[in-house]
Amino acid sequence: MNRPDKKNTPLLLFTILLAGTLHGQSNTQVAQNTRDTSRYWEIRQAIRVSNIQLRKDSTNPELYLYRSVYKRELNELDGAMQDITKALFLNPKYVDAYMCRGWLKEMKEDYQGAIADYQKGVALDPANSKALVTMAMAKYHAKDYAGALADLNKDITLNPTDWEGYNDLGFIKNDRGDHKGAIADLDKAIALDPSKFESYSSRALAKRELRDFSGALPDYNQALALAPGLADVLLGRAETKYGLKDLDGALQDANRVLALGLHTAYAYLIRGYIEFDSRNHRAAILDFDTAIVLQPDNPEAYNNRGMSRHFLQDEQGAFRDINKAIDLRPTYSKAYSNRALVKYTLEDYKGAIPDFTKAIEFNPAFADAYVYRGYSYEKIGEAGMARADAQKAASLMVEKK
Repeated sequence: MNRPDKKNTPLLLFTILLAGTLHGQSNTQVAQNTRDTSRYWEIRQAIRVSNIQLRKDSTNPELYLYRSVYKRELNELDGAMQDITKALFLNPKYVDAYMCRGWLKEMKEDYQGAIADYQKGVALDPANSKALVTMAMAKYHAKDYAGALADLNKDITLNPTDWEGYNDLGFIKNDRGDHKGAIADLDKAIALDPSKFESYSSRALAKRELRDFSGALPDYNQALALAPGLADVLLGRAETKYGLKDLDGALQDANRVLALGLHTAYAYLIRGYIEFDSRNHRAAILDFDTAIVLQPDNPEAYNNRGMSRHFLQDEQGAFRDINKAIDLRPTYSKAYSNRALVKYTLEDYKGAIPDFTKAIEFNPAFADAYVYRGYSYEKIGEAGMARADAQKAASLMVEKK
């Protein structure tokens, strides 16, 4: 496999410096993080040294590439681009320069421009694993999923021991809903390099999506053992414990997630679910409130806040929230069912039936909706309709088993 030299190649250095942005931090945040440490002055000194070297040897493409890497870390993207372009002018066959320029274009969300540079790098070095994987992920960000998978499959064919190729295949398959395929690739990635938390975390997600919570939990534990304090991984473990009905453990993880600073609507929503199932509805409402402030168009937050209000006997508040959830997502089967349950509790059986019917329309396998619609029919004296719903609910429950 054609790997860059770990000491001398700009490609590896550039990969390290880009990690913050490509994994969630903005360019400004990365630059600020650099400025907040002594690393800022180290990079400034490195640029000064590069300037001195270039005055002595202005035709050395590698020196321009090194300087561009340092400028990139300080968020001086235009200067970095100028230096990389100069490096390519001096050496049009410089694979690392095409890769680094592609990365810079990705930073500006110019994915097509990035892909064009990666393609030039791959054309010069067809078996370069880093080039193939990076081009694949640029295609993924450009929503060319088939192209991304093709590049990664080419990588693992040419480089069958490349952990990154299998790992990224698993990531994309997870994202596209092929969770079983993701697990197969991530199994191989872990076999090749069991020290990478990313593979365990991705495999845990795939298992969780398949509702294999017992299988997901050890993978989340291993990911966190390898990389303690990662809030998004900890949130995944909280969801897994929630799926296992370990509400105390789920709540502990959710609290840690927020303590670590991951104040997203989704994080508050998950803690709200946990509080809801723990019947701590006042606490749940506070979390759903925060989720709505952070994401005002979140139908799940309104729907669940509505049900917490229902359990606190605030029926008007419940209707208001559930109606809002349905306004935001008119095909939201669970919200129709919940609104019907509120009506059923208030003995408005005729009003509940149309909502249960809507819930079934949008989710024909919704057994509970058939159960309660049957109860509603029974309450208004429609015995035949009640029997039909009871039979349908029973058949759906048998199919689930």
